[in-house]
Parts: sequence; C-alpha cells; structure tokens
Amino acid sequence: AFIQLVPARTGNHLEEVRVYDEVYEHYTFSEAIIEKVLRNKYWPFVVEGVMDTAGRQHHDRLESPQEIWQQKAKLPIKDRRVDILLGVERMKTFLCQPNTNLRRLLIHERCVNLQTELMNYRYSKSDNPAVGARRLPIDNFNHLIKAITYFLVWHYGAFDRDGQRKKKKGHLLW
Repeated sequence: AFIQLVPARTGNHLEEVRVYDEVYEHYTFSEAIIEKVLRNKYWPFVVEGVMDTAGRQHHDRLESPQEIWQQKAKLPIKDRRVDILLGVERMKTFLCQPNTNLRRLLIHERCVNLQTELMNYRYSKSDNPAVGARRLPIDNFNHLIKAITYFLVWHYGAFDRDGQRKKKKGHLLW
C-alpha cells in the first residue's frame, strides 16, 4: 500500500493517513512484486517501508524478504510484530476516532482489493454464548488490512498519546 501522512488541518491536532494505491499479488516472489512496485507512479515519493517481522525469516532462500526489499528497492524497511486483535482495534481508531468521530484513515477508490478485504472481514463465532463474549478476528483474506495495521502501530504506537508521535511525512510502502 502506498500511504501518505497529511498534516493536521486547522482546528484538528491529528494528522490523516491516506492510502493512495495498492499492489496486490498472491503466490509470487519478492522480486516480482518489487519490479511491479518500482513502476508505480507513486514510487518516487516513497521514503521507507514497514512490514511484519515475518519478513525477516529466510524460508527456503538465502535472503529474507526484508533483505531483498532493502537491497533491490534501496528502501529502509522497518518491522513490527502486531497481534491481529491489537492491529484491528488500532485500525478502528483511525476509521472512526472515538473522541471526535473523525475519520483519520482515508482510502482512495482505486484501492479495490483493500475495500474488498474490509467489506469481507469476519470475526469468529463465539464459543461462549454469554452476552458480550469476545469474538476474535479471523486471520484470513486480510493482507492489506494487516499491512496497514503494521504501519499504524509502528508509526503511532498501539494507542494515541498526545505529543509523542513521530514527525515523519511522505509516502510509505510496505
């Protein structure tokens, strides 16, 4: 996902997170994705990337996906392990800010795969029939949702804390 941080508007101290474009591939290798990403019109604006800590694993290759991205795309890649439930809860705070009801995560209409993921996202059925029993998000068909949560938690932390945000601007890819 190509993301831009937009400074806060007058009267609002919270910056917006805008998803401008996506590259969505399955069953392929990092090199193939990188080739496609490098041709995207937003690539010249990318300043860093964020991925899951699983990107450090070497699977059946000498280099990890994180090492391949850093080498071939010449891009610093940050990583952060994010629990599914924590990530979903963090993303919800950007879809609707609890205190202000403002939406801080804006998704461009061209991001059809992300929109499809959001529309089809599901929670598990509760084994506990008691009222208010916690249902957990299903970790399936949520690739871009997880990518965005890695970014949100890496950049903003798990919770909003006034005055402690990192002051980075620009497009990001992960």
